[in-house]
Amino acid sequence: MSTATITKCANTIAIIIITLLCGFTIIRDKDDLIEKIIAKLEAYRTYQFQEKIYLHFDKPYYTPGEDIWFKTYLIDGHDHRPESLSTIAHVELISPIGKILASKNIRIENGGGAGDFQLADSLKPGRYLIRAYTNFMRNFDHNYFFQKKIDLLGGNPSEIDRKSHTNDPSTHKVVKISESKVHIQFFPEGGDLVNGVMSMVGFKAMDENGKGIDVQGSIVDDKEQTVSFFQSTKFGIGAFNLSPQKGNRYYAKLSNPSIDLKFAIPKALDRGYVMHTDNSKKEHVSINIKTNIPKGLRNASLIGQMRGIPVVTVPNLPEKEEINLRVPKSGLQDGILQLTLFDENGEPHCERLVFIENAKNAVKVELSSNHELYDTRETSDIHIVLKDPEGNPVEGNLSMAITDSELIYQVNEEQEDIKSYFLLSSDLKGEIENPGYYFNEKNEYRKIALDYLLMTQGWRRFTWKSILSDSIAKLEYLYEKGFNFSGQLTRLDNEKKPVEGFVSIMVHDGTFNFNKIDTDETGRFLFMGHDIIDSTQVVIQGGIEKERRKKKEAERTKIDKFVKIRLDEFHQPPVNTVLLSQLRYFNHFPRIYQEYLNEQARIRALNATYTADDDVIVLEEVEIKGAKDRRNDPFYNPGQLYSNPNRRVVIDSLGFTRSSILETLRGRVPELNIRTVGFDYQVSVKGAISYLDGTAEPLFLVDGAPVNITTFNSINPNNVFYVDVLRGPRAAIYGSRGTGGVIALYTKSGANIETNESRKGIINFTHPGYYKAREFYSPDYTEDKPEHERPDFRTTLYWNPSIKIDSTGNTTVSFFTADSRSTFKIILEGITESGIPVRAQKFIKVGHRP
Repeated sequence: MSTATITKCANTIAIIIITLLCGFTIIRDKDDLIEKIIAKLEAYRTYQFQEKIYLHFDKPYYTPGEDIWFKTYLIDGHDHRPESLSTIAHVELISPIGKILASKNIRIENGGGAGDFQLADSLKPGRYLIRAYTNFMRNFDHNYFFQKKIDLLGGNPSEIDRKSHTNDPSTHKVVKISESKVHIQFFPEGGDLVNGVMSMVGFKAMDENGKGIDVQGSIVDDKEQTVSFFQSTKFGIGAFNLSPQKGNRYYAKLSNPSIDLKFAIPKALDRGYVMHTDNSKKEHVSINIKTNIPKGLRNASLIGQMRGIPVVTVPNLPEKEEINLRVPKSGLQDGILQLTLFDENGEPHCERLVFIENAKNAVKVELSSNHELYDTRETSDIHIVLKDPEGNPVEGNLSMAITDSELIYQVNEEQEDIKSYFLLSSDLKGEIENPGYYFNEKNEYRKIALDYLLMTQGWRRFTWKSILSDSIAKLEYLYEKGFNFSGQLTRLDNEKKPVEGFVSIMVHDGTFNFNKIDTDETGRFLFMGHDIIDSTQVVIQGGIEKERRKKKEAERTKIDKFVKIRLDEFHQPPVNTVLLSQLRYFNHFPRIYQEYLNEQARIRALNATYTADDDVIVLEEVEIKGAKDRRNDPFYNPGQLYSNPNRRVVIDSLGFTRSSILETLRGRVPELNIRTVGFDYQVSVKGAISYLDGTAEPLFLVDGAPVNITTFNSINPNNVFYVDVLRGPRAAIYGSRGTGGVIALYTKSGANIETNESRKGIINFTHPGYYKAREFYSPDYTEDKPEHERPDFRTTLYWNPSIKIDSTGNTTVSFFTADSRSTFKIILEGITESGIPVRAQKFIKVGHRP
């Protein structure tokens, strides 16, 4: 039981002693109403478990043919610790028209997991979307998925028509307000205006695209008498005071003589409650509650919760019309505190969101380098230190990106980062304009603007309506602690008729994992938590158990040839239509992108001039002569972009196959180097080298579609017709993706290969497992290698998604600089073991060091 000392003076109650509960502060009381509300909140938090997910990227924008490198952070949505129910994050790349182009199953360990997307050269410039979520998160509002818009640049920078691109930040001008463009919303503090009670009213002014615009004006009554004034502070948000009187209506008028437009203020209640907060003090939050109901605060209660965890309760308020409360910040975590006033019947009346910044939670991040100025191709050591306010070491899971700051412009330095997302955006519904502004200590008015934002944002993750409801929403989607396999057992001749029986699973992942379960009455079954690290063979079989003898003898099991196993498929959730509509607003050629586009074009040109052998000539033009009808060609494939490969291997001509397609090809194709490192395959095409990536991984294709090496090797060799190998000029048709060579596999057409649903009582398939992120190429220039003779102008100089800070609180990462003489920006992001998001940045220079 928690205790509190309450000092009453001039209608002021100071909450002085607050006892910890689950790492948070809370005052509890035996009051049945309070206990009931708290119990419902705790039950909601337990059953409706929340997860949060965030992605750190190496760059803010890309061009076709580049790689997107990212680190996935998955945390408990309540206390922010890197401990979640799920161990799989689904990350998707979505096109401007809403098509899912690629999807990765990222394995989460200690709250993080690495991944990447290889962007095809054929992708068109535009605004793309990257979305991340867990399967369990699909049970709740999809607006709380992580969703980030990514610009894919392209075209000829010299052809930019600057006059047609008004979105260019470098040429931004103040937009004139017209009646058709401005829209203002009003949000009385606490929820309602009440006649005769002074209130603060928040407002948000937006243009037709939903972006904040600066406004000012006056508040008038229906007799055109001015009663107050208003002026926005930042992003079109602000607040003003108003004491509404019964019988009057109020309007906002803009201070623009050319616009004769009034915006109605919400109508005031005749009887009600008003809550006002003052968050300007570092030590506490002041709360003022008023009502025009005589003794209306009798037995009312105030409850404060953060991310579904009760942190403050003040029960049984006195028989008054006004009261002041003071809540200390010392025991609270950083984030949004949601304060709600309940009447004596448990009905919520007022609500206010307040952002808590507690100095005791601060983690100091120190970034230092062994030099401030580096030579090209010189070793750089970056030392990282995490400390708490007392100087004690802090453990954490971090990621680091280092990019050329003279080419990679942060289009908006106040965009989303790990701190703004986990502490603010992830708990509010709707897009927040420039969320990083509120966490930049250089911004003098950031705290005032943040307070106005929380008055006007409106929607939040936790609502009392859903929490206090006696009905519990059904959770349709299970958490994934490993891969789940579910489905149904039915009759073979009538799949609409379920069969009650048994199902067993065998997973061959280097060991032999076997499990057998009974289905329910509807034939449904579920196997949970298979930790499939790499491509793995899975066998699922089912049948009906029958008693073979009348006497009490052990039952025997057989595979029933007249049952069918149907596995459930994973269907991605629909794309947010609002975000999809925003992808259309894309400026292909903003001025700040021009140098980057020029540099990428230069890099591609340099890359194309380098080949593996000195006697190979790069073709400037490919001429196709005598185009003929290939439809009768047994090797014709409509998705094939080339005519003649360097090598073609017809699998059936080999006489026999091995356990996998790569094992079948190993040692039989002169152009291929195939080797294993542990359980992983490494494949290279002889003579194919990328100047950016050293010896590059080839492009793998299955029936013309790009796949990773795991998917490629999961194809049963007996189902393969032939494999083509391309290198040098013959692979050039695939652009930079083909610089490492191309290995194209084509399956047997019309071979009537059995699918998972056509087998009787048994299915056998290869599961790809988790996505295995590629390793970012970071050369070691202390060694002499042929590929080091090539120029190195990487725009992402270094990417490391797996920086672990142990109990010492520090570590050092090392890398080599490249050939660019420029200023490079280091961005470090991560989460501590206690759930505190951290971010830091530093600049280093590469030039000529004496």
